[in-house]
Amino acid sequence: MIILAAGVGLSFRGALPSGCLKQDRKKEKKNMPPQTEKPTVSLIINRIVSDPLEVVLLDTPTAALCRLVYPGHPKGCPNLGKVDRCPPKAPLYNSGDYFTIAAVQYDLAARAAQLKALHPEWTDRQCRCCLYWQGSVRKALREWIKKIPTTRRSYVQRAFGLDVDETPEAKGANVFAMMEKCGHPMERQQPLHTVWKVAFLS
Repeated sequence: MIILAAGVGLSFRGALPSGCLKQDRKKEKKNMPPQTEKPTVSLIINRIVSDPLEVVLLDTPTAALCRLVYPGHPKGCPNLGKVDRCPPKAPLYNSGDYFTIAAVQYDLAARAAQLKALHPEWTDRQCRCCLYWQGSVRKALREWIKKIPTTRRSYVQRAFGLDVDETPEAKGANVFAMMEKCGHPMERQQPLHTVWKVAFLS
């Protein structure tokens, strides 16, 4: 999702990270052909909200993961040290913190097949590029969060609203482990068939 997603959001190696800087997105888009068809939320195949879970922290410092090399970014994520929601500016979670997970699952393989049928000359990486689907999936997650029944929220949350964190990995959360804890393990091996967009609610 790296996931650190992507969060980004969860984001994925081989595609642009979920939180990449605006100028990087523009540069990447210039090198990609137009998709001619927008992603559809009909490819959202699951929506979940968990009971409160104790956070599982990453064993590796988040900043070290953000420095990992991926295509087009030899120094790792361009947000590192520049964006408030990213390391080292983002505050870290602590052992003992509790969160509710809200997430949507997207059929990336089906979307890639759609684009391949429209553009047979495209590579698999082009068909799976997050520029062609991540915005719609992020919007679907936000809409799902708005629909979470108020009976699942505390009095304070009902009165004042939810604190939503769409990049929990940036604060040291092990999103893979957290999703396993709530019964929805995420794929790790490329090519991914489905992807999850995950937010922590508190």
